[in-house]
Amino acid sequence: MIDITKPPYNCVGDGVTDCTVGLQAAVNASLLVYDEVFVPRLPFKISAPITVNGPLRLRGAQMGVGPSGATLLGSSLIVLANPTQDGFVVQSLQGVDLSDFAITSPSLKTAGSAINLTGTLSGTNGNTRIRRIALVNQYDGITMQGDWWNIDGAFISDFSRYGVRVLNSFNADYGDNIISHSKIFGGAANQGCVRYESGGALTLLGNKLLGSWIGLWASVSAGPTGTLQMLGNSVEQQTITGFKLSQSVPGVQYGNVQLVGNQWSIVGGTPQSVISIDQGSAGWLKNVVVSGNILNLAAAGQYSAISIYDGNGIVVSGNVLNANGVAGYQGISIAGGSQNGASVDNQIINFPSGKHGPMNPGIVVRDF
Repeated sequence: MIDITKPPYNCVGDGVTDCTVGLQAAVNASLLVYDEVFVPRLPFKISAPITVNGPLRLRGAQMGVGPSGATLLGSSLIVLANPTQDGFVVQSLQGVDLSDFAITSPSLKTAGSAINLTGTLSGTNGNTRIRRIALVNQYDGITMQGDWWNIDGAFISDFSRYGVRVLNSFNADYGDNIISHSKIFGGAANQGCVRYESGGALTLLGNKLLGSWIGLWASVSAGPTGTLQMLGNSVEQQTITGFKLSQSVPGVQYGNVQLVGNQWSIVGGTPQSVISIDQGSAGWLKNVVVSGNILNLAAAGQYSAISIYDGNGIVVSGNVLNANGVAGYQGISIAGGSQNGASVDNQIINFPSGKHGPMNPGIVVRDF
């Protein structure tokens, strides 16, 4: 094990001394001897990004988070000196494992990511894991790219733009990626808890997405075999929408969408649909399932609570929608380019503007 406070690395955990050179040297040494880098439970300041060019396990002693997320005392803590810098720039996704530490900045950042995996990757396939990480006062918390990665047990709070941003410029159909058991907590001015600009498979499992404009904002570029899944998440206090899916490149196709067993709530701001799938070019989306969700509306809005305007093969079933009497919303709409769909066995409660918005001919409707 390589302890960054020991010679020859000599990092000083006082939050003031610049430890960039020592921490980078420890990471480089680890890549040569395949040893683990250990960050003790102290604050270590860095003034430039730490570059990772190969397999690495970097572990702290503890990810400590206070009630608001702003208190990180007692953590293995990386302090970013500059409001525009990245924390870690990972240029190889093969065998990278980061766990049990925190990254913060003295003030809210205006650019960069705490963990940035969008460099010139030497390996795009390879089991990257980010586990039990706390990220506070960032611009983007984590920017991800590539195949077969997992973010688990993260706490991402007080970010300027996105909690997690998912890109893919190498292969639009790369996927098999998971964000699980994490809390991503933004504010009313943040653009999204999770921003998905890819075409590969992504699963969100058991997370809490709290605040910001949009819970999951997805603009797919391609991915005919891709699957976008949200399973058992709590998506709360968004000011515009909980889930928004659109086609970013005309003519591309996307595979499957499953929104199952989630809880959604929209408050304040300029709320639109809680679940929104936009119309794109003909035949771009297939196989949409929205089932077993609970939707609670707490502010007057517009459109339908569930608004699906594209897809071939659509099932909306077994959901509970409660508008609580607020004005403007209708319950469910399946229109636009949607084909071969059904809205069945949904409980639609307290919608002054009606249980259903526009429905295409041939859509089966049998709700309560």
